[in-house]
Amino acid sequence: MKARGRNIPKQLGRYRVHAMIGHGAMGEVLLGRSPDGRPVAIKLIHGELADDDTFQARFRREIEASERVTGAYTAGIVDHDIESERPWLATEFIPGPTLQEVLDRHGRLSLSGLKLLAIGLASALVEIHRAGLVHRDLKPGNVLLTAEGPRVIDFGIALALESDAPLTIAGARIGSPAYMSPEQAAGLTLTQASDVFALGAVLVTAATGVIPFGTAGPLHGRAELGGVPVEIRGLIDACLAADPARRPTPAQLLDAAESVPGDPVWPGPIRRTIEEFRAEAVRWAEQPAPEDAKPLWRGASRRARALIAAAALGAVVLTASLLADVTVPGHAIAMGDPPVALTDLEARTLDVCALLEQRVMHQFGSYVAELQPDGVMSCSTALTDADKRKTTYTLGLATPAARIRAEQPTTGKTVAWMPLLGPPAPAARCDRYVVTQSGLPLAVGMRAEVATGDACPAAESALRAVIGRLAVNPPVRALSGPSLLGLDPCALFEDGPIPAGIGDPAAPLVSGPHGCRLSGRDGDFAITFDDRLRPAWSGARTLGFRSVDSRKAWTVERAPGRCSYVVMIQPSAGKNAEIAAIDYTARRPSDRDACDIADAVAIPILKKLPRL
Repeated sequence: MKARGRNIPKQLGRYRVHAMIGHGAMGEVLLGRSPDGRPVAIKLIHGELADDDTFQARFRREIEASERVTGAYTAGIVDHDIESERPWLATEFIPGPTLQEVLDRHGRLSLSGLKLLAIGLASALVEIHRAGLVHRDLKPGNVLLTAEGPRVIDFGIALALESDAPLTIAGARIGSPAYMSPEQAAGLTLTQASDVFALGAVLVTAATGVIPFGTAGPLHGRAELGGVPVEIRGLIDACLAADPARRPTPAQLLDAAESVPGDPVWPGPIRRTIEEFRAEAVRWAEQPAPEDAKPLWRGASRRARALIAAAALGAVVLTASLLADVTVPGHAIAMGDPPVALTDLEARTLDVCALLEQRVMHQFGSYVAELQPDGVMSCSTALTDADKRKTTYTLGLATPAARIRAEQPTTGKTVAWMPLLGPPAPAARCDRYVVTQSGLPLAVGMRAEVATGDACPAAESALRAVIGRLAVNPPVRALSGPSLLGLDPCALFEDGPIPAGIGDPAAPLVSGPHGCRLSGRDGDFAITFDDRLRPAWSGARTLGFRSVDSRKAWTVERAPGRCSYVVMIQPSAGKNAEIAAIDYTARRPSDRDACDIADAVAIPILKKLPRL
């Protein structure tokens, strides 16, 4: 990556050009930003090609193809100018890694990831073929991964079936031999079945880490499917039929992919990588455009450089490339779903009650109590087993995770390779915990209660079921509009000197997915976000209310050296509201009122939050 250079315009249409991502025989790919701040990838064509009639025809076809497939499974065109002295094309910026990049970094996919990939690619082909196109270059480098699923990019060599216009230019190599159908490799007339063959070849690479036909291509090789999971092997084998007429249609392929066992989800390592790209894209979009003399690449983090490279791949590729290796670098074994590897956003928006639903808890009996949430961090229910024995289950995200890890003894057992923690003695009320090993520190706790006997086996079994769901398909709540639940509380602390009443040394420490704690020599301050019944409806004992930062605050505790209160930020569903819970405890005697100290720390944070 380098500065855009003197021959690159500062502005193309409505888009400010930030830097040059890459270049090829036909032009440059640039990083731009629209007036509303959204990043775009811009393909800027060399001036000498603008007068070439053959190239002009191809470029117009490229734009037409991109405009015809702006669906949920492809990267759509944003804007273009063909008549300019240097024609250009702006495409949607997709902040996600390519499938090739993920395979290189993490290794081959698990069955759940293969199912999502197959469903997404089949859906993309339904969209592309409905537009009357053949993609002709479906390969791992032309598939971007997002949290919702894969997106297909690069329509630079797409063929419109109703037109016989030539698409190539002198010296160009069309398609990638390792993923070409036999008829494409032989230079025969193509149908949409050619893309289905390429989809099968992509799935082989994703499932085995091996390019199915090597550099020889399908005319001189045979795909080895022994390493493909048996549950999806038949689907892939059908795609790779030598006779195009024997291959399934994308709609048939979609039906077959949906019937593959398991949930269609990315494994944890992929979800974390996608979240890294998304977070970096947000930070990048907020940066001002660099000056001419300051290269964009200089000083960029490794992750930022990776994101910029992904933007280049998200643009329409300038030239087709040949694959020289027959294996994908990476791990020899398939990516496993466990242990739990939630992204920060997944941890903060986790739907705890959904983890106690029937699909997770059906093996433990019949429900005799409705799911009862206690804010966003806890939920409970009760079931009876075949012997009519009632067990009450309470699932919660315990905080802080470090305290759980330090205070709870190990049972000598593990859940998804994580130590199972909890008191060793049998009890009618038993708590069991695991602490996640990546991402936000997260302690997942299950309490089981029975009238008589030992509840610990029930707590352990239920926790295993919950962790199994978390590892494969964590249920998350959809956030509508600005919400506290997606925020990082520690990021809201003001920079600068430590507030009076806290004292050095102090630094914000994560306290669960929605909490942050500032501990110092003189005092301890904590803020926690939640969504629960409004204090006026909850029946909880309070000491009245007052105003903090012009917001209504209910005082929970006020004593020498101690202040706790709840501030209502904004209403949510029904009688619920998003709230910020404030807690301050002095470590040293002080003449100042504890609530005055708590307010002084809390108000700068509250000013950054939504208002009613």
